[in-house]
Amino acid sequence: MTDLGYVGWGFIPVDDEPTIGVPSSFNPPMISTMAVDLQTSLIFQLSASVSTLVITIESTALSADQSGASFFDVYTGPQPNSYQLCEYSGWELHLSGMHAQFTTQIPRAQIYIKLHYVLHQNLIISKIEFSQP
Repeated sequence: MTDLGYVGWGFIPVDDEPTIGVPSSFNPPMISTMAVDLQTSLIFQLSASVSTLVITIESTALSADQSGASFFDVYTGPQPNSYQLCEYSGWELHLSGMHAQFTTQIPRAQIYIKLHYVLHQNLIISKIEFSQP
C-alpha cells in the first residue's frame, strides 16, 4: 500500500449536521492522541482525491471493545462544507496487544474526508492513516 498524506485536519466536538458541519480551524498534519464520543467529527484534507482510499484508525484495545461495523460514518466532499455519505462495507477490527486497528476502504474519495463518530462509548484514538491499495 502507498501512504497518502493529508494537508490538515479539523475537529467538531458536536456535529449535528455531518453533511455540512465545518470546523472552526484546521490543524497541521499531525494528530495526537484524543478521545471521541457521540457526534464528534474529524475532518481531513487529503493531498489529492483517489479512486480507492484505505483508512486505518489505531486506538487503545480497551476503548475498542465494540463492534467495528459502524462506529464511524464516513463522508467525502470537494470542500469542507459539502459532504456525501460514502458507500462502504464497514470497518474491520484487528486487535494487537494494547492496540486495536479499524480499517475500511472508501471508493472515489474526494479531497475532504469526514469521520463522524456514531456510538455512545468513547474511543481513544492514537493514530489515523490514509493509504491507497
